[in-house]
Amino acid sequence: MIKPKQGDSLFIKTKRSQVHCTVKSVGRKYFTVESDEFYGEIKFTIETWGQKTESNDPDYYLYESEQAWKDEKKRQRYMCVLQGAFGYIHDKKYTLKQLEEAANILKIEID
Repeated sequence: MIKPKQGDSLFIKTKRSQVHCTVKSVGRKYFTVESDEFYGEIKFTIETWGQKTESNDPDYYLYESEQAWKDEKKRQRYMCVLQGAFGYIHDKKYTLKQLEEAANILKIEID
């Protein structure tokens, strides 16, 4: 993950929608984003881009762009299909390109 800069345009996924947002401030450990689509600011860690919450159940997921979010959705679909074929596969270990190649070899198609 790159370190965001104030004013950067990012893409945020909520449980109900997907919208563009803007980096409002960047600190040493955290940064905040805002958007006209939701109320207030949301805080994320610089290191992982994970939402800072009191629990381990985030409401928001942040991506560098809308395309990065689409790629992650596609990667997760490949993971589901390949896990069904092989059992457990470590979720963060493989890139989208590696999963596409594995599916291609196995003649598995994902739309």
